[in-house]
Amino acid sequence: MSVTTFIEKDRTPNVEAIREWVAALRSGKFMQGTGRLVRKVDGAPRYCCLGVACEVFSERLGIRAIFDPTGHYISDDNPNVGKETLMYGVLPTVVADHLGLARSPIVRATVPIGTESALVTLNDGFSWTFTQIADAIEATYLKEETA
Repeated sequence: MSVTTFIEKDRTPNVEAIREWVAALRSGKFMQGTGRLVRKVDGAPRYCCLGVACEVFSERLGIRAIFDPTGHYISDDNPNVGKETLMYGVLPTVVADHLGLARSPIVRATVPIGTESALVTLNDGFSWTFTQIADAIEATYLKEETA
């Protein structure tokens, strides 16, 4: 199965950016969370795997988190990104474009629902660790470059 099966038409995965995201997922720097791209729990940010991508590329892409009083990541100061894109289980368009992936990336993953899954489902629904998610991203988007 080709990598192009998992990306939107007219998109080319940015291999260097994906490698950087995978490395961040494996780094141990980010505490994993669910339900939002990032939310503060007891004052500390907890990230969805997609939220890690937002954080890794935030400075370069001009994304800045703004939290509501309950600690949910609700907005940013980039006029190209709407509030709803930062609250729910999709990448902001600017981050998806940088990665060359869909806003809700799909990866090869053997789960009870089949052989592919959205990353947010692996993070929130199946409680995969960041290392497991990094492995799935690598197998889906980076495997062919080494073959």
